Amino acid sequence: MTTETQETMLKALQVLSTLTEVPVEIKEFQDNWLMITYDLPHSEAGDKARSEFLQQAGHIGAVQHTESVYLLPWTAHANLEVIKLSEVGRVYCWYGAATTTEQMEELSRIYDAGLAKQVDRIEERAVRILGHVSDNHHKMARKMLDATWPHFLGLARSVVARGDMLMAQRLNTVREVLNLCQVQLE
Repeated sequence: MTTETQETMLKALQVLSTLTEVPVEIKEFQDNWLMITYDLPHSEAGDKARSEFLQQAGHIGAVQHTESVYLLPWTAHANLEVIKLSEVGRVYCWYGAATTTEQMEELSRIYDAGLAKQVDRIEERAVRILGHVSDNHHKMARKMLDATWPHFLGLARSVVARGDMLMAQRLNTVREVLNLCQVQLE
C-alpha cells in the first residue's frame, strides 16, 4: 500500500472518528482480550438480560466466536456488560493478554473477521433500507433506519477503536447511504 493511500485511508478514519465521537487509536494488533460465555436461565429476567446483551454486543465491540462465546477487547465498558449479565445467570470470563506476536496476530485476525461480518450485515441492511425508500415503503424504511443507527454507531466505534481503515471506509459508505435515506424520508 502506498503512503498516499495510507494517508487517504487515515483521513477517512479520522472523519469517521469525528462523526462517532470516538478517538482514533491505530493498532496493528489488539493485545488485551476478554472472552465471555454465559448460561442464563430461560426466565423473564434471563431472556431480558440475553436480549440486552445481544443488543449491546456490537456497541462494546463483541464479536461472536462460537455459539454463546464472544471475543472482545478488554475495556471498562465490556466489564460492565459482564457484570450486568452476572446478575441474572452464570458468566464465565477469560481475561488475558497475548504473550507472543503470533497470538496477537491470530486473535486480531479472528476479531477482525467478526467485525467484517458485522460490516457486511449492516451494508446489506442499508441496501434493504434504500430499496424500501425507492419503493415508497417509507414506514418500513423509517422503522429499519431508526433501528439501524444505534447498531451503526456501535460498530463504527469498534472499527475506529480498532483502527481498521478499510472497514472504516466501508462504514463511511454505509453512513452516506443511511444519510441519503434519512433525507429522502424527511
